[in-house]
Amino acid sequence: MKVLDPDFTSGDFHRDPYRHYAVYRSDTPVFRNEAGVVYLTRHRDCELLLTDTRFRRQYPGGSGMNPFEREREEPNALDVMIGHWLIFMDPPRHDLVRKAFSAPFSGKSVRSLEPAIRSVARRLLDEWSGKSSIELVSAFASPFPIFVLCGMLGIPSRDWSRFDAWSSQLTRAMDSGSREEMRTAIPASMEIRDYFTALLRERAASPRDDLLGDLIAAGKAGGLTSDELVFGIAFLLIAGHETTKNLIASGVLTLARHPDQAERLRRQPDLIESAVEELLRFESPFQKFSRWACAPASFGEYSVTEGTLVAALIGAANRDPSVFAQPDEFDIRRSPNRHLAFGKGIHACLGTTLARFEGRIAFDALLRVLPRIEVVEQRWRPTSAFRALERLTLALA
Repeated sequence: MKVLDPDFTSGDFHRDPYRHYAVYRSDTPVFRNEAGVVYLTRHRDCELLLTDTRFRRQYPGGSGMNPFEREREEPNALDVMIGHWLIFMDPPRHDLVRKAFSAPFSGKSVRSLEPAIRSVARRLLDEWSGKSSIELVSAFASPFPIFVLCGMLGIPSRDWSRFDAWSSQLTRAMDSGSREEMRTAIPASMEIRDYFTALLRERAASPRDDLLGDLIAAGKAGGLTSDELVFGIAFLLIAGHETTKNLIASGVLTLARHPDQAERLRRQPDLIESAVEELLRFESPFQKFSRWACAPASFGEYSVTEGTLVAALIGAANRDPSVFAQPDEFDIRRSPNRHLAFGKGIHACLGTTLARFEGRIAFDALLRVLPRIEVVEQRWRPTSAFRALERLTLALA
């Protein structure tokens, strides 16, 4: 297997990762870096990694806490938190926790939230009045999902801004997985733990009939531990924020680069569902999902041994020409659209229904106030696993 060591965080890579992905997919569809991590670029290989039971989130025989480490070490506060996140759990515990958290995110439950979600969008867009330009990430893409999720959970509005800072610190750590970055996020994990522990204690004394109340009841009925409930609720906020924020920001940039498609969507708003799916494929919010091999396995002619960390490059898989006709063409009418933006298998994103619904409402609202999308400045965050804009400044007509 060929050894490559791409810098996924470089400016050159972020300007056009898909050019690099195409070369890998053609010349070295499966490769490993100098640290021994194996990378997959073909859709079929990525799908196999995400669905085959030979691949798990935790290192075989590991601590069950930090999914990035092989060695058993005394877990710190961050290790404990992410060890209780659904996305890093393996069966059988994974299945119990997912069941407890699933009901509030059904299609029916999410659709009932439409008036509240549209109200959040209108409130944010009203603040643009009289301005000649706006920075979209801070003015809409980031606060929109935070305000929606906090409102759903009944979190006091005075605390909403705190979650943006916590989310940024934790996603930086999760993106690299390095010990140094993980250590810097320990204080945030402790603040999150203390905040939600206090909030759940308050709710136990004064129950409410809302989403948080539903989650508490489902958690108790499902036999969840207090840590699984506290950190599980925190994970919903952080993961839900990052996914939708990145979808909105990169989606607006994509529409700016394809004005014909933006105009088509304005004229045919019934295309909003397929447009969101195409935005998810074209600029996937998460670009990399990893698993540990718990048994020998093969990806075509390439083999991996037990104990190997394998990463699916989702951005590459979602431009695989064997699955998508003209994969580098942005087409809001694309059908079928078998993208892997939300993963697949038992760890497929729990909040996909909500993220899609938020995306539809957000793009519908944004296109109404942006008769044309004129980009003044853009800057990508230097991240490895996330496709995230740090800034996107737009001129307002």
